[in-house]
Amino acid sequence: LLYVQPSLYEGFGVAIGEAMASGNCVISCAVGGVPSVLGNTGIYVNPNDIEDLTEKILYILGSSNERKKFEKLAYEKALIDLKPESKIMKLNKFINKIL
Repeated sequence: LLYVQPSLYEGFGVAIGEAMASGNCVISCAVGGVPSVLGNTGIYVNPNDIEDLTEKILYILGSSNERKKFEKLAYEKALIDLKPESKIMKLNKFINKIL
């Protein structure tokens, strides 16, 4: 029903991107590269707060409408952001900006 990855550190968040592309609601922590992958399409928890994590998991499990909303948002973001064409376009834009 959801993908939970409460990390203290995360380099890029590949598994989170895969979960998003699979249409899962994601619960994670805003550490490392996670915010750049997940954006506002998932639920963030404090990495050192088990009660916060438990509360958010129970909330999503108890609210199919919220879960479905985040599943849709995550899937749509993954389709746009994680395609190689999107990465190439962003890289070209960045290069042109600094030149």
